[in-house]
Amino acid sequence: MASSVVTRGHNGFDAGPTNRLLSLGRPSCLRRVLLVTDTYSPKVGGIETHVGALARQLVAAGVDVDVLTASPGASRASRRGEPDPGGAGQYRELRIDQRFVPLWAAIFVNSRRVGRVIDDGAYDLVHVHAGIGSPLSYGVAFMSQARGVPTVVTTHSVWGQFTRLLPIFDAAFGWTSWPVMFTAVSRQTVQRIAGRFAERDVALLPNGMDTKFWRRDNERDTQRSVGSRTIEIVSVMRLQRRKRPHALVKIIGEVADRVSPGVRIRATIIGDGPRRASLQRQIGRLGLDGTIRLVGWRNPEGVRAALHASDIFAIASDFEAFGLAALEARAAGLPVVAKRDSGIAEFIAHGRNGLLAATDDDMVSHLTAMIKDYDARLRISSANMRDDCRFDWAAMLDLHFETYRSAMAMTNGLPTVDGAVSAIPAADPAQAAQQ
Repeated sequence: MASSVVTRGHNGFDAGPTNRLLSLGRPSCLRRVLLVTDTYSPKVGGIETHVGALARQLVAAGVDVDVLTASPGASRASRRGEPDPGGAGQYRELRIDQRFVPLWAAIFVNSRRVGRVIDDGAYDLVHVHAGIGSPLSYGVAFMSQARGVPTVVTTHSVWGQFTRLLPIFDAAFGWTSWPVMFTAVSRQTVQRIAGRFAERDVALLPNGMDTKFWRRDNERDTQRSVGSRTIEIVSVMRLQRRKRPHALVKIIGEVADRVSPGVRIRATIIGDGPRRASLQRQIGRLGLDGTIRLVGWRNPEGVRAALHASDIFAIASDFEAFGLAALEARAAGLPVVAKRDSGIAEFIAHGRNGLLAATDDDMVSHLTAMIKDYDARLRISSANMRDDCRFDWAAMLDLHFETYRSAMAMTNGLPTVDGAVSAIPAADPAQAAQQ
């Protein structure tokens, strides 16, 4: 079968009035679900945030949820997570102890225990959330499908040059023959994987977000007074190499040199990670201590407060498979300045929701233009506040349930829901034009 890029049923991209799948809701046979992620709380990142929110959404819908991870920490009989825009559902955390072995070896050292987790859990479905380096997640996918448990694998990373390894993995493990629903979080990620995935379809399964949580109370608060001489830029990311925080610092420094002398630039970078110390040194070397602040990790309420106090959101990463932080910024009404070839282009239409750059030099130009043009900021902010978010959990949970239903049918050798497979349409006309 030739590879194709597909999405399944209602996902908010096609808001047609006659989508019967929207009313199907939770499959009646879906009672227990195991979510799997190599890394999880206390680490904070896109996968970790999404898995926690999905767990709470599923619990709120009446599903019993366990989260299996190799992140260090004590397993918990129940957990009520950090305040989260997804609700306050409780679920169990199961942690594979890998303190004495590297992460890549966790699945091999603990294979018997993982097998017992799957067997004893009597799960109706296993949903694996994986990046490039996710040995536990892929190992669990192999073990669960071999046991006949319906399995969904969602890729949260841009594989880039690593897609060349997929045929090697297939030769070793035969993964293209697994009865598994393979999915990815954005068109960009789907398309890159599908090019090396000739035997199987790859479905689109984006992250979800509670739009209401991130919205401002009043649209007129989306941009501060036209007379303000201080422009607040904010970014939210894990401070690691793939996110390119050093490039963002350099970009902000160049922007500060270009704006009028009477305009002050202040930037706040929220997040933590292995690059924090070197990033602070770079800020000092460039003389930007009074311009850029590193404030570390913030809970969702803290991130929301920072977004509401800012004028522009910026991120320089070339490897955003989805870009949940940018989506949250858009929901908060901020113009987003980001890279054109990242997953952020899934929900940021150039000129309507923000500006998309091909290079770092383009980002400097776009940020400078946005700072100088108050009317453009106001227009984009107003559009972001008014636009319906296609990724709200109300739609994304339905899409997850539909994907789960298809995975169950696949495991049982049945066809997927009739009419549930369709080509991915463009997100909106403006975005289609630029692509």
